Amino acid sequence: MGYSTAFAARAFGFLGLLSPLGIIGITVLSRHFGQTPVILVSYGLSFFGVVFLLLFEQTSSLVLLFLFILFYGGTFGCRAPAIGNLAAQNFNGPSMGRIYGLITIASGLGAAAGAYLGGFFFELTGQYHYGAFFRCACFLLVICLSGSYQASLGGKPEDIIFCTENYYDCSPCPRFETSNPANR
Repeated sequence: MGYSTAFAARAFGFLGLLSPLGIIGITVLSRHFGQTPVILVSYGLSFFGVVFLLLFEQTSSLVLLFLFILFYGGTFGCRAPAIGNLAAQNFNGPSMGRIYGLITIASGLGAAAGAYLGGFFFELTGQYHYGAFFRCACFLLVICLSGSYQASLGGKPEDIIFCTENYYDCSPCPRFETSNPANR
């Protein structure tokens, strides 16, 4: 594409610099808008970040590279603390350790499988496009599954938002107690 390795390293470094800001940002936004909607929006931003990277490869537009760094870097790693807190709020009790352990194992297996599949797609086709398409499909799948699960809990969008007043307290949200069929 005509860019030096130093330029690529700087771009990659900015991804890492934005990650802590994304973690702090998702925490602040979750307190105001609820964790589930903010997590879903962060998946959407990650999806668009990958799309911008694919477009950057075609056009070499630095604006697209900047948007990739902003959208993908800003959401890189930001969901882990929010998902852990969401699990603690909803599954408080003796099973919380097992549930969080399963979440951590699933995340690790997904990361390992994603790296392997990216390499497999590259070896098969000689391009990174298919790995990026697969990643976009996974983002969309998570958004659709999460949205449909939340809709099954109670219907209205304002019912989907988990309590923000007890954000640092691990007790379950009172609205969740009545809206989740598993807790009835």
